[in-house]
Amino acid sequence: MALHVYDHVTRTRRLFEPVHPGKVGMYVCGMTVQDKPHVGHMFAFVACDMIRRYLEHLGYAVTHVQNFTDIDDKIIVKAAQEGVDFRVVSQRNIDLYHRYAEDLNIRPAHLYPLVTDHIPEIVAFIADLVAKDHAYASGGDVYFRVRSWDEYGFLSGRHVDDMRSGVRIEVGEAKQDPLDFALWKSAAAGEPGWDSPWGRGRPGWHIECSVMATKYLGPHFDFHGGGRDLLFPHHENECAQSCCGTGQKFVNFWLHNGLLFLGDKKMSKSDGNFFAMGDVLALFPAEVIRFFLLNAHFRSQIDYGEDRLREAGAAYERLRRGVRRLAERRASGGRARARGSAFRPRGGPGQGGPRAPPALLRRHGRRFQLRRGDRGPVRPGPGSEPVRCRRGRGTAGRRPPGRGLGPVRGRRPDPGPAPRRPGRPDGGRRAGRAAGGPGPGRRAGRRPGPPGLGGGRRPAG
Repeated sequence: MALHVYDHVTRTRRLFEPVHPGKVGMYVCGMTVQDKPHVGHMFAFVACDMIRRYLEHLGYAVTHVQNFTDIDDKIIVKAAQEGVDFRVVSQRNIDLYHRYAEDLNIRPAHLYPLVTDHIPEIVAFIADLVAKDHAYASGGDVYFRVRSWDEYGFLSGRHVDDMRSGVRIEVGEAKQDPLDFALWKSAAAGEPGWDSPWGRGRPGWHIECSVMATKYLGPHFDFHGGGRDLLFPHHENECAQSCCGTGQKFVNFWLHNGLLFLGDKKMSKSDGNFFAMGDVLALFPAEVIRFFLLNAHFRSQIDYGEDRLREAGAAYERLRRGVRRLAERRASGGRARARGSAFRPRGGPGQGGPRAPPALLRRHGRRFQLRRGDRGPVRPGPGSEPVRCRRGRGTAGRRPPGRGLGPVRGRRPDPGPAPRRPGRPDGGRRAGRAAGGPGPGRRAGRRPGPPGLGGGRRPAG
C-alpha cells in the first residue's frame, strides 16, 4: 500500500520511500529532565508511538531512538537548589518518564541515549565543524556560524535577514553574529564539565541531537519527531549543523505534533503552566488519557480540561462496550458485523490516522450504542436526553449528526415540510404516497425499521 506523509517543508503530502527498503529510522526529541513529566510531554510521545505502531503494522522494521537531555543549565540550577549531584535530578525524572510511558502503553524506544554518555562524539563533531569553517571558538565557547549555510531557515520558513531584527548578543557572549548559536559552553567554577580542545565545558542544546541521531540512524534517515515548539530554533539549528557536518540531507520527514494548551497558554513547565502526569493519572485511567490525546489529529492543538477527559472516558467506554459485544457474537458463532478494516487508521502519519477512534465511533455508533433495549445518554453533559431504541419505536427525538457522537440537548426543532419542486404542484410527492400508499421506491407490505435508524413507524396490522 502506498503511504503518503505530510512534508513540513513543502506543506504537502509526499510519497513515503524509506532510505533503506523495508526499514524506517525514527528519532524523537526526548525530555530535558530538570523536572517531572507533565501531560504536554507525554502527548508528543503518545503521538510518535501511534505513528511507530502504524509503520510496524504496515510491515516496516522501525528503529526508534529517543534521547534524554541529562545535562542543562536548568538541571544544574535544580541540583544546586536541592544540594545534590545533577545526575540525581536527571535519573529521578528519567525513571518517572519510564513509569508513565508504561502506564500509557507507549512502546519503549530501542535506544535512550544520554548526552553525558556521548561527550567524546560531541567534541569530535564540533571539531569537524570548526575545521570546515562552519563554527569558530571564542572565549572558551564554540559557536555555529549561521551564515555559512545558505539554506538556513528553510525548515521554519524564515529568512536570515528577517531573523536578525530584534536579536542581540547577551552579556558574556563572544559571537561574531547575533544569529550564531552555541555548540560548546564553557563551565563556570563549581559547575559540571568535561575537557575539550576549547577548555572545560559542556555541550550546547542543539548539537546533542545531531550527534546521537547520526550515530544510531546514520547521516540520512526517515523521520524526526518532536513538538511544534521545537521547530525553531532547535530543529532548524539541528538540521543546519547536521547537514554541514555530514554533507548530506539530514531527515526526509519532520513530524511536529501539536501542543497541549491550558487556557490560552501552552502547557509548559518553564512557565509553571502544567499538570504533572502523576496528578492526572490519580484522577483518570491511563487508557482514557491516551484515548483523549489521540482523539485529535497529532498536528492539532489540544485544549486540556477535566471535562474533556470525562467526555473522552465516556466515548472510550462506548467503544469498549461495542468491542465486547462483537467478541461475544464471535464467541457464540454469530456473524460479526464490524469489519476489521473499520479499525484501521486512514492514510498514514499526517493524514488522519489519529482520527480513527472518532471515525470508528461515527461509523459504528449505531451498532455500538443504539441497539434494542439500550438506554443511556450518548454523551454526558448538561441537558443531555436519553437515547432509547425500543421494539417498534425509534429514538425520543431526532438523532444528532454523527450517529450519537454529540450531546443531545433536547429535541431538535421540526425542520418543517420539504420545499416544493418547481413545476410540480404536489411538491414532488406521488399521488400514491399522498393517499397513504407505499410512496416512491417502497414496496407494499415492506416493514420499515425504526425512524431513528432510517425508517418509519411499523404499519398497523
